[in-house]
Amino acid sequence: MEHGDQTASLKSVLQRDVVASDGRALVVGADVRKISRVVQILSREDSDGRVDVLTNEGNLSSFADQTLLASRADQLVQNGQLSLRSTGPQLLSGLITTSDGVYAEVGESKYLPVQNRSASDSDIRQSYAPTVKDFEPYQLGAIDFGRLERTLSEHVVDGVGKDLAEALNGVTNFTDSRAGCLSLVAPLLTAKHNGFLHDLGEWAEELGIRSNSTISRYKTRLSDAGLVTTEKVRVGLGSPRQRLMLTDEELKQLSPSELIQTSEDWIYSD
Repeated sequence: MEHGDQTASLKSVLQRDVVASDGRALVVGADVRKISRVVQILSREDSDGRVDVLTNEGNLSSFADQTLLASRADQLVQNGQLSLRSTGPQLLSGLITTSDGVYAEVGESKYLPVQNRSASDSDIRQSYAPTVKDFEPYQLGAIDFGRLERTLSEHVVDGVGKDLAEALNGVTNFTDSRAGCLSLVAPLLTAKHNGFLHDLGEWAEELGIRSNSTISRYKTRLSDAGLVTTEKVRVGLGSPRQRLMLTDEELKQLSPSELIQTSEDWIYSD
């Protein structure tokens, strides 16, 4: 069915009705990609707006597996800008409600305003939208993003935490689990700052977010793709450690988000 120019994207609705006006929205039936998009929009903009997300537990559980975005989402929850509530296994139709209207999902990331000449906007919202308070908040169990950023620079190499924050805000397709993969992003940004693989693996294990072997495995993938190389450096009286380095001078000149997008193209290209 064609809807002409009446359709709107999730991004355009939230930027107009939440970000620009410090408003509030309810996003119902969001999948992992839409939850991620909500988090990105709220993270990038300076706004006092708030979004309540109501969706089934499967979508929330899958989103929680994306460490970087889940950590940023937890920060937004703590700031009162976001709430995530589970409907359990129940599936709900895609819907957005704001103070300015109700929008029903009519296609992939496309929403159409719900119109009823005999009912007011408030009546439409009440008839279409579930009551948020009827559902329990979902606990992401994520580590606060500020802690990730701070400890990366403290325990691995100075500057890598700041790059991680810049990358999360700058990568336009971070809703893709590949781009949002901490196991890929952390070694890559550590290599940009010539940090040690041992320190990165130790950091990940101490926080309980990745095993040392997982970090090493992704380092190997980056090496096989020709993005990262290593050199052995003796530190004190211990065994030599592997210093991570980018292989190409042009890679070193890229911004954190450009570096991640480039690496994704190299690793996952056919």
